[in-house]
Amino acid sequence: MVCSERDSVMKSLCGKEMKACIIILSLLFIPAVIYAQSEQMNPGAPPVGQPLVSEGSFAVELASALAVENTDDEVEAESQLGELGIAPRNGWIADYPVTPDIISELQNALADAADAGKLSIGKDEALKAMNDVMIFLHPFEGRTGLISESRPRSSSTALSSW
Repeated sequence: MVCSERDSVMKSLCGKEMKACIIILSLLFIPAVIYAQSEQMNPGAPPVGQPLVSEGSFAVELASALAVENTDDEVEAESQLGELGIAPRNGWIADYPVTPDIISELQNALADAADAGKLSIGKDEALKAMNDVMIFLHPFEGRTGLISESRPRSSSTALSSW
């Protein structure tokens, strides 16, 4: 007799009534899920942050390393390097962060400038100076494999330590 009573109850809850019960029960659990997720969120800074190096800061250090210009003025360093043809493809943007693409463009421009005799040092020495600047500034700290992907097209010795 118990089975037949249960069958009759189930039959009465079929169709639309069963769907309504499921929706109501689901809605009752939403606050518990939201509360559990909100405790896991941290409104502060992300746990791992990458320090960014601006093109302007990079230009100041690169100009100094190449003995082109010894200044703390980003615009002046960018200007001096630009006059030698050492600039990213879209020009220097002082506040823009240095990216692997920018490094690759600078390596190529630096190699071209050295080959054209625009620098007082040779190509290998110039590329080593740029490598030293990258080691000093750590533009890609915490990221691996990026520098080796952006080697200059004309030198296999550039940044071999990365």
